[in-house]
Amino acid sequence: MTNEFYYLSQSHNMSVPVSPPQPRVLTHGTVMYQSSDEGKTWVKVRDLEAPASAEEAAALKLKDAETLRNALCDHDEIDGVAYERIAGDITLTQGMTTENRYTYWVRKDNGFIARAVYDTKAPNFEMKITQDIEPAPDLELPVPE
Repeated sequence: MTNEFYYLSQSHNMSVPVSPPQPRVLTHGTVMYQSSDEGKTWVKVRDLEAPASAEEAAALKLKDAETLRNALCDHDEIDGVAYERIAGDITLTQGMTTENRYTYWVRKDNGFIARAVYDTKAPNFEMKITQDIEPAPDLELPVPE
């Protein structure tokens, strides 16, 4: 499966399934929308829970960070660009408990995370997500009416 993911904020982002093609999914505020016509019209799918306060979110992240193990920091080069590769295993407890191996490729020249790989094992499934990330300073996303 291949998706393009556009991110302005935690509460305003859009996923465009490319292969296989599926409807677009947009989150705006605390509502999830779907579009079957490439974003011309949007239909409300459901309401989402309000995000945790900054303090609550930070406390959860710090609790999970205590489980960090098997940390790795080394160097890598991709297409002539130098990266620091940072990885570690972590147990996450948000929503459900999962065992994860996260790996990030951080550009040495500017600190930008250009690639992330998330290898997740949950009680009933396993998944691996690879993100190739590009900056999009002029990104605009739809705002459904």
